[in-house]
Amino acid sequence: MGWALRGGGPALFSFKIGPVQPFIEAARSLRDLLTGSYLLSTVMFAAIEPVLEACGPTALIYPALRGVPLMDDWLRRQGVQLEKPESQALSRPSIPHRFLAIVPNALADTLMAHSRKAAEAKWIEIADAVRERLKVQLDGTWPGWDRLWNAQIESYFDLRATAFRMAEADHAALLGHERIARFEPIKRLGWSGNASPGRWQSSVEVSAMLMEASTCIRHIPQYRPDGEAPQKCTLLGTYEQMGPAAFGRSTAFFKRLAELYPKMYKDSDRLCAVSLTKRFAFQHYFKHRFDLDPEDYGFPDTHDLARRGGGTYYALLAMDGDHMGKWLSGENSPRIRELLHPKIVAWQEQRGGQDAIDLPRPVSPALHAAISEGLNRFATAIVPNLVAKHEGVVIYAGGDDVLAALPLNTALQCADALRKAFSSFNVLGNRASASAGIVVAHEMENLRYVIASARRGEKRSKDAGRDRLTIAVLRRSGEHAFATCRWAYVPAVVSECDIFRHGCSDRWTYQLRQQLPILEGLPEEAFLAELRRVLARSEKRDMAFLDHLDTFVKLHGPAFSDFVTLSQSASFIIRGKD
Repeated sequence: MGWALRGGGPALFSFKIGPVQPFIEAARSLRDLLTGSYLLSTVMFAAIEPVLEACGPTALIYPALRGVPLMDDWLRRQGVQLEKPESQALSRPSIPHRFLAIVPNALADTLMAHSRKAAEAKWIEIADAVRERLKVQLDGTWPGWDRLWNAQIESYFDLRATAFRMAEADHAALLGHERIARFEPIKRLGWSGNASPGRWQSSVEVSAMLMEASTCIRHIPQYRPDGEAPQKCTLLGTYEQMGPAAFGRSTAFFKRLAELYPKMYKDSDRLCAVSLTKRFAFQHYFKHRFDLDPEDYGFPDTHDLARRGGGTYYALLAMDGDHMGKWLSGENSPRIRELLHPKIVAWQEQRGGQDAIDLPRPVSPALHAAISEGLNRFATAIVPNLVAKHEGVVIYAGGDDVLAALPLNTALQCADALRKAFSSFNVLGNRASASAGIVVAHEMENLRYVIASARRGEKRSKDAGRDRLTIAVLRRSGEHAFATCRWAYVPAVVSECDIFRHGCSDRWTYQLRQQLPILEGLPEEAFLAELRRVLARSEKRDMAFLDHLDTFVKLHGPAFSDFVTLSQSASFIIRGKD
């Protein structure tokens, strides 16, 4: 931090882009999802570049950039001798939608302006590349088809930047004296020198508060369609579609677009400039910018994934780390005594330092760097390897956030492996946890609804107490079911899949489902007796489900509805049909 002090003291520079989920989820295909995520990663990295050029990579607190393909590509452009990142890795979204950096106070305002300008310029550069290619193909017959293009592109993203000048701030006034004074006993340990324990932690907390306050001011796009307005975009309903306004000519316009790109476009898609940029960014920008092409590695569609699982259904996984704000703010830090040798703990207690060592360890720049490195390792190395091992594809992996599409027969195993990896010592350690939602959906199901269901499942897992998995089955028949369990029960669900795979009947699950309104009010012993009776009368029974019920109740209590739904879901995952 010494170089920052020479610039009039350090400042915490925070930057955020939005809207994120609406932009990504406005998708017709998995390719659209990937492109939306990748566009955000690319625009965010453009915002990071001014910080890299002015202060170097070590200025970034979050995210860590070591080994990130976009970072390696940037270093190569600066003349550093590095191997070119692999095509598949380079085209994988891995930059989160926000960053935090420590910069000299004197440069803070300049860097905020430069980061905004760089992000805007990158987005316009990508959109212009798509537009120019389409103009060559469309201008002759439909002049002026793109008259609303600039207004839509330039108004879409909401870029927020804040700077917290650490040296000038009164932390006690901002957070309260008690919150600042709680770390004062640590000074008696003699480890902090002239530094104020907890000052870095409180600075990061204030920086987060500044950004939160900034985002409370609603972003209202400066966009007004002039002249005769066409119909709305079928993916982003807030913007008008490109092309002629008259319905008949508009139909012919999009029919021609579908003829030009039969593998990428359907004439039922009536897209605005933002959606067209998403649809064609890989084809008309990234392919040439990074010398890569999704076709090089066969990015699958939902049909391909369903076939990998042996049916017409596939799975979408959404996973998110629990309490990440508390990790970064220090609320999840272990007590100081937990980090010390027992003899040192005993010595400190003898000299009256018990109140100090019972405090949580204050977050330091080094600890923040370690958290960022762990999350970076998870997103750029562990997630892609595990998802590929289970024959799936990563749609987004940035920090603790994962979105992946998987075949049915490997989805549960992949989710369980990702959860275990997240709490390994290669990432955040065994005190970390994550919540997830898995959606089982038909290959023809509306993708936006599938994504929303995955997010709903993830939220349900967090609302149920976190560190859980919610499985949702969206049957083509119209019946949609959600059930939540702790991660410790996931191996039992996998085991049930194997039982059903070997011919066990699932009729008992439907019988119990019909009786649930009555059975849920009974004691556990009564439900167990009824389950034993129904299983005994089943054609192809397996009494292992009794053991599973016992395990389930120990972990969750008498939540019998979730138990039955999970068993039905296991059967559906194997059969892959209504």
